[in-house]
Amino acid sequence: MSPAAGTSTGVAVSRNLPAVEGLALQNIDFRRGPQGEGRVEIDLSDPSIVVDMRQQGNRVVLDFMDARIPPQLARVLDVMDFATPVQTITTRPEGGNVRMTIETVGDFEHLAYQANDTYTVEFRALTKQEKEALRREQQVYEGERLSLNFQDIEVRAVLQLIA
Repeated sequence: MSPAAGTSTGVAVSRNLPAVEGLALQNIDFRRGPQGEGRVEIDLSDPSIVVDMRQQGNRVVLDFMDARIPPQLARVLDVMDFATPVQTITTRPEGGNVRMTIETVGDFEHLAYQANDTYTVEFRALTKQEKEALRREQQVYEGERLSLNFQDIEVRAVLQLIA
């Protein structure tokens, strides 16, 4: 991508790697966008690689199913100096899959998309207004707790009591 397309700085992990047979990750690239967003770009050997992505606390975990990774890409990238929500990117083989764990800091939102053989995950820090809006949306029950204990009672009777 050109600088005009929204990438001001970046780091390429590998260039001219030996080919890996089958479905594989070919390159991992990290870029910082003009508004401080972090962008992890993964070049895939085939666009049909299935990716399972989930958030676990301050981590985003991606599993590339039935894929391989060249030994040069199986490592930890420290991208803390880019001043984005992303701190480290750990990529390693796990069974017949490849697992990428992206460690973050602060409140953020992430978006993943794929264009041809490039899978991209973007991370953007939330503004103060967005953080406040999220906190307001999360309603917490503040009423009294209710405890029910039933023994030898029909399910129909329990449902009638609750209704």
